[in-house]
Amino acid sequence: KYGYVPFWVLIRIMTFGEISKFYSLMKQKDQNAIAKKFNIRENILKSYLENLAIIRNLCAHDEKIYDIRLRKCIGTTEYHKIMGIENTGKKDLFSVIIILKTLLEEKEFKDFYSILIDNIEKLEKNRKSIQFSEILNKMGFPDKYKEMLNI
Repeated sequence: KYGYVPFWVLIRIMTFGEISKFYSLMKQKDQNAIAKKFNIRENILKSYLENLAIIRNLCAHDEKIYDIRLRKCIGTTEYHKIMGIENTGKKDLFSVIIILKTLLEEKEFKDFYSILIDNIEKLEKNRKSIQFSEILNKMGFPDKYKEMLNI
């Protein structure tokens, strides 16, 4: 009908990794236009997509992610500054939370983060042998991590 595969059809059959790669191969002006929708620069969106693709693959293969160290540093965001964590949350699990806070709609993030906090609180109650602060530290979560929902 169109003489080509419309993007909205193509995106439904692509893996997250393919979407990330596709974005990185797009023309600069198209990357800029997409990144502008998220109010970030195209190179930042590119690193966010690469990191999310890694996390998605680890989750899909039942790998542990709590102590992940990502390849791409996300740099200091407004969230780092507001929370006073300029030296953390750059290549760890908390950096993924920051990425999602940046890219998701407010309601989507709130729903996700509420479930995450519930699971973290369950973990805190059910752990036996390790200090909970040590677990949070491994994940890169700052002391004030619950505040992320309200920022």
